[in-house]
Amino acid sequence: MLRAKYEASLHELQSSIEQIEGCREQLHTIMSESFAYCSADVRVPRFMFQTAYGPNFPGVTEHLERLGSERFNLIKSVIDLGISCGELAKNSVKGLTLVICCLMDQYINVLTRLENQSSQLAPELAAWLIELFSKG
Repeated sequence: MLRAKYEASLHELQSSIEQIEGCREQLHTIMSESFAYCSADVRVPRFMFQTAYGPNFPGVTEHLERLGSERFNLIKSVIDLGISCGELAKNSVKGLTLVICCLMDQYINVLTRLENQSSQLAPELAAWLIELFSKG
């Protein structure tokens, strides 16, 4: 069930950003939708983080790693486009992708573990983090 939910979420992200122009807007959409997805059922991100940092669950771990890699590559393609069109300063595409993923995932990790904090994973927080990322 978790696999199906995560796969569906990833496909929704891909579909959503195809409808949007601009690197910042696409990154905001990715982050906002990821926040909404994780806020809807905090057990999902908790399990994903436990799987990532805990013992290996054969079949599950590999599947989540593949989906995580697909999400990373999706974000990486947005960053690459942002650099190519001058919306982001020339820099390491992989490095900037890691920065975005770290910002997003750490907020999800912390706020879904604290009581009643997952409601703070709002589009406004995503907008602020993307602004912080893109302008410093």
